[in-house]
Amino acid sequence: KKYNIPEDSTVFVYGGNLGKPQGIDFILEVIENFASVENAFLMIVGNGAEYTRLSNYINNNRFKNLCLIDKLPKIEYDQLLEVADVGLIFLDRRFTIPNFPSRLTAYMEYSLPVLAATDKNTDLKDVIEQSGSGLWSESGDIKSFINNARKLSSDAELREQMGVSGRKFLEDNYDISNTVNIIIKHL
Repeated sequence: KKYNIPEDSTVFVYGGNLGKPQGIDFILEVIENFASVENAFLMIVGNGAEYTRLSNYINNNRFKNLCLIDKLPKIEYDQLLEVADVGLIFLDRRFTIPNFPSRLTAYMEYSLPVLAATDKNTDLKDVIEQSGSGLWSESGDIKSFINNARKLSSDAELREQMGVSGRKFLEDNYDISNTVNIIIKHL
């Protein structure tokens, strides 16, 4: 209610930096094409060097199925993740070295399936595939990204399955006690 999200919408949320490393031109393309994803609502939460550019673009075009929020306190952001349906990750396609966004683990913690658009050099796509926690598109491939958004928006069972798989992967691979045990074995 606070953000005027229609109750029957699948809520896609991006939270984080809004700068050049996120591929802002592609995010603008996603915003422009997101209306073609039925029953979906896009929330972008963050701040950074490109926030004003995004804000001006959204305000000048009056999109109805999205909300841009200039950062939130952690407690409110976590509350948003509790009610969201899909977590988004964006990285510029021009990266040539692996880059692994930490927000993946936040989405996994809340059992959110992930929809990522990144460069092809990151091993994030491999983790998403291995864990069964979401869908990946190469940043810049708007057709693939929108098709993946449609799959997730229209299939609650798929979202649930991917969310559970992501949470299990997080617990099995990123739990601090597992890391401590690995280190102790090597000592």
